[in-house]
Amino acid sequence: MGQLDNQTAIITGGGTGIGLKIAKRFHDEGAFVVICGRREDVLKEAAADISPDGERVLAVRADIISEEDIRNLVKKTVDQTGRIDILINNAGAMRVNKPPEETSLDEFRFVIDTNVSGTFLVSREVGKVMIEQKSGRIINISSHIRLHRQQIFSRRLLRDFQSSYEHADQDAGHGVGAV
Repeated sequence: MGQLDNQTAIITGGGTGIGLKIAKRFHDEGAFVVICGRREDVLKEAAADISPDGERVLAVRADIISEEDIRNLVKKTVDQTGRIDILINNAGAMRVNKPPEETSLDEFRFVIDTNVSGTFLVSREVGKVMIEQKSGRIINISSHIRLHRQQIFSRRLLRDFQSSYEHADQDAGHGVGAV
């Protein structure tokens, strides 16, 4: 099939946009693809788009800022496939499209919780599996094209967070990268 035969990939925010494109490509390359997001109806449509026969695809409703949802995502993935080889941290909040002086604290917290805390939670839980396997790759989508200041700030925090993982993982047989 392809370069990702017999590998399992989780793609957060995999129901739409860049995440869906990544999921389709990984599936085409032979990976078992697990997509997650907040909207179950969108995920079901995306899963059918990725694989009309339902082969090598799993859609899991999960809010990345919920520890319970993320533990469930990881458990379902490992129960189904036995491993996690790739994590694509793609989910991100871009709802606040106004300057900081017009942004409420709750709106700002939502962006930070999703883009930074959510990425941390997913990486932490998936990282536990990868450490046990002694292999795996985490890729953080951190583009800030067309983003407003809140998103840019949160993505820069994400890059700093990623940096701490890169140093810790250098010799552990797994890695972290950003796109």
